[in-house]
Amino acid sequence: MIVEGKTELEAFRRLYGRVPGCPFLDVASRSRSDLGGVGGGSSPEAIGEKVARRAVMLAPDNDKVVVCIDREGRATGAGEFAASVVRAIQCALASLGELGIPIDVVVADRAFEAWILADIQGICRLKRVPPPRNRCYEGHQEGEFDFGAKLLKRILGRYDKAIDGPDLFALIDFGRARLTPARGRAWGSASLDGFLVALGI
Repeated sequence: MIVEGKTELEAFRRLYGRVPGCPFLDVASRSRSDLGGVGGGSSPEAIGEKVARRAVMLAPDNDKVVVCIDREGRATGAGEFAASVVRAIQCALASLGELGIPIDVVVADRAFEAWILADIQGICRLKRVPPPRNRCYEGHQEGEFDFGAKLLKRILGRYDKAIDGPDLFALIDFGRARLTPARGRAWGSASLDGFLVALGI
């Protein structure tokens, strides 16, 4: 697995053994799995170059490589951006002489915090704090690149991504949070569902 940073690395490390059907996730080595941030201005090609080198290191020990990055402030939709990153990774791998490494790219829409917010009602019940109005936060930015982080801080009273992110992610009810928002249901995250599907869950 290849992720944007240490928060995601720690959060996803906790899935194995906690979520039924979750395979072992190879996230033990930060040098192989942590991109050290991507940034909202990075092109698919730049991301592809960073990912390809790590994918080559991970491939011998894994059935496939799952890459998880954030959409952030990009105008391009999450699915379209993911497809462009897949193409860029494949080109970068080809230039390294590496063909046939199975790669899945999942883009959190807009950031990791959107997946926590996908079950914010349930998390608020567990934390015993008043929940926000029931709505979907998937894809929302509302003029702020860190909208999700600021919203979590406002709802919960504090939010430090490195400290609180993995703990909150561990509280998510994935059966609820992975639901695609639909008429009469204003919660859930299609990109979280895509992540879980990529993991075979």
